[in-house]
Amino acid sequence: AGFRYQYLWCESSSLSSRIKFTVYMREITLLLITILITSCASNDDYKLVGTSKTDFCFSAERKDCMRAIDKKCKSNYIIKSEKNYEYYLESDRIVLEYKCK
Repeated sequence: AGFRYQYLWCESSSLSSRIKFTVYMREITLLLITILITSCASNDDYKLVGTSKTDFCFSAERKDCMRAIDKKCKSNYIIKSEKNYEYYLESDRIVLEYKCK
C-alpha cells in the first residue's frame, strides 16, 4: 500500500510541474506576440524597452534614441552604455542603456 501511495504522489507532483511549465510557456509566447505586434504597428524609428533593472533604446540612429529618451525622462537621465551593432544585410543598430533620474 505504501508503494502505491508513493507512486501516485510522484505522478501528481509531475503533473503540477507540467502545468507550471505550460503556464510559463504560454506567458512567454504571449510576451513575444505582444512585442511582435507592437514592433510592427509602430511608426517610430526607435524602440524603448524597460525592465525592472534598466531601460534600453534600440534604433538605427543615435539621435532618434536621444530624442526619445529626452522626451520620456523630461531631460533628466544618465546614459549608462552605448553599443553599436553592424549588420551586413540590414542597417546598423545602436543600443543605448539609460536611466531616468
